[in-house]
Amino acid sequence: MSGYKDYESEYAADYFIPYNTSLLKAELQKSDANADSNTSDSNRSTAYECSESDGGQDYYAKGTTTTSKYDVNAGSDSNRALVDTTQVNDACVDAIIDGKFVEDALREYFCPSNTSFTSSVHYVCSSGCDDGACKKQEYGKIKVTSSPSKADVYVDERYAGMTPLTVKDQTTGTHKVLVKKKGYKDYSKSVVVKANRTTPMHAKLTKATTTKKTKGKSAKTTGAATVPTAFGKLQITSDPSGATVWLTNVGLNVTNSPGKTPLEMEVDVGTYKIAVELGGYISYIKTIKISANKTTKVHAKLKKETVTTGKLKITSTPSKADAYIRSSGIGEWESLGKTPVTIKSLATGSYEVSVKKKGYLEARQKVSVSANKTTSVKIKMLKVTEATCTDSDGGKDYYVQGVAKGIVNGLETFADDTCLDITKKDYLVDSCSGSNCYLNEGYCEDSTPVYESWVPCANGCNDGACLKEACTDTDGGIETTIKGTVTGTFDDGYRSQDDYCPDKSNVMEFYCTSEGKTGGDLVACAGSCEDGACVK
Repeated sequence: MSGYKDYESEYAADYFIPYNTSLLKAELQKSDANADSNTSDSNRSTAYECSESDGGQDYYAKGTTTTSKYDVNAGSDSNRALVDTTQVNDACVDAIIDGKFVEDALREYFCPSNTSFTSSVHYVCSSGCDDGACKKQEYGKIKVTSSPSKADVYVDERYAGMTPLTVKDQTTGTHKVLVKKKGYKDYSKSVVVKANRTTPMHAKLTKATTTKKTKGKSAKTTGAATVPTAFGKLQITSDPSGATVWLTNVGLNVTNSPGKTPLEMEVDVGTYKIAVELGGYISYIKTIKISANKTTKVHAKLKKETVTTGKLKITSTPSKADAYIRSSGIGEWESLGKTPVTIKSLATGSYEVSVKKKGYLEARQKVSVSANKTTSVKIKMLKVTEATCTDSDGGKDYYVQGVAKGIVNGLETFADDTCLDITKKDYLVDSCSGSNCYLNEGYCEDSTPVYESWVPCANGCNDGACLKEACTDTDGGIETTIKGTVTGTFDDGYRSQDDYCPDKSNVMEFYCTSEGKTGGDLVACAGSCEDGACVK
């Protein structure tokens, strides 16, 4: 293919049974003699076409990407028949981006240039993701007045100017406004900014007093709050303009967005980290120092995001196996059709390929796609001559811990239900909770033990089963006269905890919060405490 450097890597596939894979691979050569050699369809091929409703990588519009599969007669591209269509919608998902777990990221599907197949990227939305699209950041204004006037105004710990003052380009939501004037007490208030509206705030300042000691006595004198007087100017421009600016005071570890480019503002002296972001462009990041009474200029020349692609060719022995691909260990499997199959344009990165065929063990292989290169994956499948399987929890029961046990080609194997925590090195844990918590569910498929990986557990996971409730309390809440038992996730893991008496006058009462978390308070009894309950 023009523009691509072809190379082939014959990968040794992992047969998808949990254990003894090395012994199964040793039998692979025996199965080669029985490999499918049917070539009756050698004069036919498969072609794909890709189309998108939002015009490409538009992070702020939810789109639908359609892949159409055609059966094409050899030597006649026009003589083809539509076999199937697959549609995927842009979606808000949890994802691993640059090695970090990101909640509520955008998965943007698109058709790369000169391609016939769907690809996707993950994108971090600066203002959050909603219904398959990034939320557009909205802005409002804060009008600050004070009596007396000419007071210094800080918005989210950033100096904004002196009253009377209208602070423009403030993101919607809550902002902390601080008003300071020499000889007066600080005035602080949280205000809510609404889109395209001006929020007024008036600070009525009162004179400040300080106390100083004179000859062992205290005397009140008029004083002043400490007001920073060392400022510098910061000018930020970008090409193209209209980019969102994020400013982090490195010393205070405080981040805020003063608005969009072009910007000019007065800030405290110190070291700052600047991030300039615009949808469809690579973020511009720079660290600067602000000096007193000097102007620091920053110009961000933004570069368009480009998706570098390669080519992936998947073949299997026997052929006509169902092929699937996913972008990471917890990504969603996408169907590619029957082998042999070629993805002409696929975003560079690491992928996992799976091939399935009735009568054969599923085989998986991790591959890396490089820019402007063709990666060829040749997978030899292992024929199943003997297979039996039983599942102790009756199948895919996410709320009961079970083990799928079986014998495949004379080898014992099993798939046990286990809890997974994406933040842990090896993922496997006894219990977990929160958005990083998943289940590895073992079950029987075609008389073979297999896994359904990365099943989300909304209420947590314990001992190989998702929890139906995050927290339970046998006494129904904070009931000090009844000894209760709370079961849920504590700081040291998932367990049960009884109410108890730390002494004769108090009870340690455990309960479930409205958010489904565990809690505990020391409560004084009106009388005495015995066996985990107050005695009336």
